[in-house]
Amino acid sequence: MPRADKLRHKVLALVPRDDSPANSQIRHGAIASVCRHLPGGIGQFIDLARLAKSSEPKVTGFLDAWEELDTPAQCEPSSADALCAQIGLDPLVILRAALQSAIEISALTSGLIAAVALPEVVETGICSALEPKGHRDREMFLQHSGFLPVPRGATVGVFNQIGPNVRDPSYVPFEQDILELDEASDETADAASRTGAGHTR
Repeated sequence: MPRADKLRHKVLALVPRDDSPANSQIRHGAIASVCRHLPGGIGQFIDLARLAKSSEPKVTGFLDAWEELDTPAQCEPSSADALCAQIGLDPLVILRAALQSAIEISALTSGLIAAVALPEVVETGICSALEPKGHRDREMFLQHSGFLPVPRGATVGVFNQIGPNVRDPSYVPFEQDILELDEASDETADAASRTGAGHTR
């Protein structure tokens, strides 16, 4: 019997066909339980696992064995748990790999959506800031541009910040610049006052 057929028969033998207590562990296995909450079920889970092949070598062995199963077995979430039991692989290894793929895809998708929408959001924010009641939007833009200090503990993030880099030693925050100008003005006034007093005497 070919290797693929042997593996398929072994896995199918482990896939539960009834609700007996002996089959409970496989039927309600870790992967099968997760797949019940995925919109795409076991198919979506396997797709996520495939994306993690390069980062987790053990996933490759699981997927190679998965491809040797027939279509009916691949449609049954319990087959994934049964396959892990057959090849001696902890299902959590596959779950963690799929989770990492899902997190990365979600982050990239969210970033792309936000990046594409950013110009329109900024334009809308500017229009709102120009309105008499747009003080919150004006405050946000002034903080982003450096004309107002950002409250301690707060963060203003953008994809591509236009303007001076705060790490640039030549950059002086607006509020610091104003304080230095005030101090210079006071010193100039004091010097002028002392000079005037000297001429008076």
